Amino acid sequence: MPHVLRIRESLASRISLWVVLCVVVILSITAYLGNSYVVKSIKLEGSVRANGILYIVGQRLNTAFISVEVAVRNHLSDIRENLNEPDSLYRITQRMLDDNPAIVGSAIAFRPNYYPGKGVWFSPYSYREGNAISSKQLGRPTTTTTRWTGIRQLTRSSMNTGANLTSTRVAVRC
Repeated sequence: MPHVLRIRESLASRISLWVVLCVVVILSITAYLGNSYVVKSIKLEGSVRANGILYIVGQRLNTAFISVEVAVRNHLSDIRENLNEPDSLYRITQRMLDDNPAIVGSAIAFRPNYYPGKGVWFSPYSYREGNAISSKQLGRPTTTTTRWTGIRQLTRSSMNTGANLTSTRVAVRC
């Protein structure tokens, strides 16, 4: 223990020890404050960037949905005119895809048993398969619901054609 006694006896050793301890404390506090500032800055920058990206994505989605809503409104008169010819409705859903490259699928859904010969839930559907457009009937005689996953519903009271047409549905690629 003679080492410890020498530090206590020597004034220079005691001053050096206090200086070292003060430097360590000051460096620790500085490192902590610097780290806190950097973490806060990174979080703030990340939040600002994320909000900017979300705003841009929101604008793209809004533009796509407005475009789709206009496309649906433009085809409503064709749907009304062809209600007596259910097979011609496939042509309308195909034309909607031809006219709008952002739309990847389009369907027209009717109330149950509106076309008894076509099944309970008649719904002509056209969709993109690579460069080709294919069509099929979504509702089957055993289908008991109008819920189809992967298809975004755009129903507005101004788009309904009365008691016959339930809704028009489109899937959009953004």
